[in-house]
Amino acid sequence: LYLVVSDERTKTRREADIPADIKPYSQVFYFPYTPNPTKLIEQQPDFNQAIRYLCAFENPEPDKLEMVLKALLGAWVLTDKSEASAIDILTSAQQCNPSYIRSFLPPQDLDPEVKKILDRIDLFTYNLDKGFFHWEYSGGLDSGTFPQSIETEQFRRFQNWIKQNQPATFDEIESLLVGSN
Repeated sequence: LYLVVSDERTKTRREADIPADIKPYSQVFYFPYTPNPTKLIEQQPDFNQAIRYLCAFENPEPDKLEMVLKALLGAWVLTDKSEASAIDILTSAQQCNPSYIRSFLPPQDLDPEVKKILDRIDLFTYNLDKGFFHWEYSGGLDSGTFPQSIETEQFRRFQNWIKQNQPATFDEIESLLVGSN
C-alpha cells in the first residue's frame, strides 16, 4: 500500500501514523509538486524508471518519455478519479495519438499475410516490442515506430492497407510509415 504526498512534513507525519496491522506492507512516498512535470523525468530517478517501463521503446529518447507523461497527465486530468482505477487511467492514456504507452496484453504477432509481404521488401526490418511495430530501412538510414499499438483500429487499417496494396519496395510503404511518426 503506497501513499504519495507532495509535502515532506506530511510524509514524516503519515509515516508515523501507519497502523501497525498494515505497516509491514505500507509506505509513504514524497513526490514533489512541480509546475513543469517533464522536469520530474530528469530529477526523480524512480519516476524516470516508471515512465521508461510504461514506454513502448526499449531505450526511449527524452521526447518519447515526455509523450508518455503527457498522455498520462491528460488522462489523469480528464478522468473522474472518484470512480476510476489506475488501469482505467492507463487505458485512457493509451488512447492518445500517439501515446507510446506499452501494451500489457500477451505478445501478439502480425497478420501472417502482412508478415509475408513485409519480409519480401529489401533492406526492410521490423519487430514487435511492447505492443508496437518498430521498423528500420537500410541499416538505419530511416527508422521509426508506428504511433499506435498493434491492438488498435489504426494498426488494423495499416495491416489492411498492406494486404490490399502489396508493397514490394520501401518507397511504396515509406509515406505510410514516415507519415505515421
